[in-house]
Order: sequence, then C-alpha cells, then structure tokens
Amino acid sequence: MQLKTFSAPTLQQALQKAKLDLGEDAMIVATSFDKELGVARVTAGVEQVLWIEKTIKMNKKDLLNDLEACLDFHGVSENLFVQLMTIAGSHLNLPTLNDILSKALETTLSFSKSNKIPKVISLVGLPGAGKTSTTARLALYLKNHDQEVTIVSLDHFKAGAYEQIVTYADIIDVNLEIPETPEQLKAIIKNTSGAILIDTPGVNPFSSEDKDFLKSWIGDSSPIWVNPVSTDMDEARDYSGFFSSLGVTRQLITKTDLCRKLGSTLSFLIQEDASLTYWSDNPKISSTLQEGTPDNLAALLLQKYMQSNKVEEKNGQ
Repeated sequence: MQLKTFSAPTLQQALQKAKLDLGEDAMIVATSFDKELGVARVTAGVEQVLWIEKTIKMNKKDLLNDLEACLDFHGVSENLFVQLMTIAGSHLNLPTLNDILSKALETTLSFSKSNKIPKVISLVGLPGAGKTSTTARLALYLKNHDQEVTIVSLDHFKAGAYEQIVTYADIIDVNLEIPETPEQLKAIIKNTSGAILIDTPGVNPFSSEDKDFLKSWIGDSSPIWVNPVSTDMDEARDYSGFFSSLGVTRQLITKTDLCRKLGSTLSFLIQEDASLTYWSDNPKISSTLQEGTPDNLAALLLQKYMQSNKVEEKNGQ
C-alpha cells in the first residue's frame, strides 16, 4: 500500500482531501490533531499493488511475458530493456510481478534514500518545471514526517512568484525567508534549524549568466533537478551539462500524471547516472510527493500499463 498524508484545519477537511485524491476506496490508516498548530492530519492509502497483482496473471511461466509487455508499452530503450529482463529472469522466485520488477529496477537504477535528507536542498530547473509547487509539496512531506521546515524563495524577482510562495507557505504553515543577497541567504542557513528548502527561479540552461547566478546563491546546497516527465528527453540531455556543473546528482520527476509512458524518463535517468528522489503524480498541493523507491516505481510502471489495457478493453467493447 502506498500511503499519503493530508493536512487541513479540521479532521473532516483532511478526510475530504484524502477521499478526493485517492477515491472513495481509500483506507484511512491514521488520524491526528495537533492542538498547538491547529492542524489535522489523515494518513490514507489504496491497495495499488494488490490491484496490480490481481489483474496481472500470476502464472510463473507467464511473468516474463507480462513484464516484457509492460516494458514494451513504456518504450524503454533496448539496452535498458535487456538489463531489466535479464535481472528479472534471475528473480522469478519472488512472489509478485511488482517484486520482480522492483528488484530489476533496484539493480539497474539509482535511488536516493529519503531518510537521508540533507539540511539544505535547492530545487533547480527550467521555467515551468514545477519548482515552486514541488518545494511546497516537499515542505508538506517533511512536516508530515515531524521535521521543522523553512522555505527560502529566490524566485521573488519574477512577477507573481512572490504571492505564490507566500500563499503556499501560509497554507502549509511553515517559515518563509526571502533574502535579498547571497550573504543574507548564508546567514539564514547558519541561523536556521531544521530542513531548509530553496526555491530557485527558472533558468536558461544555455545561459552562462544564469549558471553564475545560481552558483553565487546556492553554492554547495545539495541541488535537485526538478524535471517534468513530459520534457523531451533528447533536449534534456542537452541541459544535463548545465545542471551537472551545479553539482546536481539527483532528480525529482514532476507531472507523471500527464503522461502514459515512462520509458524515456527511465532511460534518461540511467544514462545520466542520476538518482531518483521523489516524483509528483497529482497537481494538488495537498497531495504529497511519492518517494523514489524501487517498489513505488515498479508499482507506477505496472499501474500505467494496466490502466492502458483497461482503456483499450473498454474501447474495444
């Protein structure tokens, strides 16, 4: 079961958020209310993996065929396809197709451990990648895991960005800092406890001026590349040198809800040797990020594959 936590001023509102996001079949795992903060939290989930297990044939002889069909649907590169299928063939003793694919992904791709989050994280990316909303979601995720969080916005130079980040910080109820100089940012980092999330402005990856701007501000603050799944991956390879020069080794994938196939994204991750941290699968700020784990990624790939099959079956009737 993949779990999500929803926050709201009242328990009823938090429950409504859970039902809207996960559907009426959502299972409520835990509820709580922080009297001091006046925040109600609901943790809920849906049995996605169980649904996948029931839908896909569980005959061991057919598991590799099912996996091959799934990878073919997503359009993974030939090299990655061979790697995943070879590893999967050595783990047919595992109980479910999700477990088998998870093991293949774990062996092939890199994943960042969510329990080893650095104190300072800068989110960098192209304009429109979803950095500000992702900053808010990551803040909500950390807060729901009982961490103190401060958002630092460098995006106040852009019209409208200031109001957006102020609104998000107010909704999530976290501290917000807006430094005017890199020196002020250094002082904030030095004097602030808990996690610090730095929301940066969208950059032009072909601009040395933008590179110099980011380097002067974020320094060595563990940057994460916020990369929409809908981005043309051939173009993304052109951008990779820019982000590598900033010290980026991790990616956070956004807008997975807007695509059906993830093969090019997987191929890009392995070619760039970039570790997956989180991804977003819902445009709602109240929906927290999904952890970039092999199990979660396997479930996402299988879910999209099976949803496509259901649509085709429905259209064929």
